[in-house]
Amino acid sequence: MTEAEEVAKSLYETFVQERSGEGFPEESGSVTRELRPKFYERVDLYREALLLLALITESKSRTEFKQVLQSCEGCVFGSTPTDAGIQKLDVIRAAMADLTRLLKPPGRPREFTWAMEWFRAIGHTETNPVCLALFAHTWMDEFLAVVKTIKELQVA
Repeated sequence: MTEAEEVAKSLYETFVQERSGEGFPEESGSVTRELRPKFYERVDLYREALLLLALITESKSRTEFKQVLQSCEGCVFGSTPTDAGIQKLDVIRAAMADLTRLLKPPGRPREFTWAMEWFRAIGHTETNPVCLALFAHTWMDEFLAVVKTIKELQVA
């Protein structure tokens, strides 16, 4: 296994697999038990998108991360192209675009609207402004944690 593959695997395990199905307890408190699986499935998908988004950004300024990005894409989509992997690519691209609207909004930030739409996509109507703010800011914190970790990494 190359260094880039090891780094990608470690990042994927740390930021996606080890946290799968958990996190966001305060913000998801009003999500019904029936919607929890959809909630965490979407959280896991967005964590994958967030990791790829951070690696794409880093690979633009540090070319040594291009191989890490490619290896991480293998973790997310599979090492060989499949129909499921191609379908997931479209979903991940949409999640990345959605996260970009939150993290780098054009014009005025709209965290509440972003969070309401995120919840609506799983069939939940969230209107509590505290829950919405915490949820959006938790995603921002997740992104900062991923970016900070990647920036601290040295890859040959």
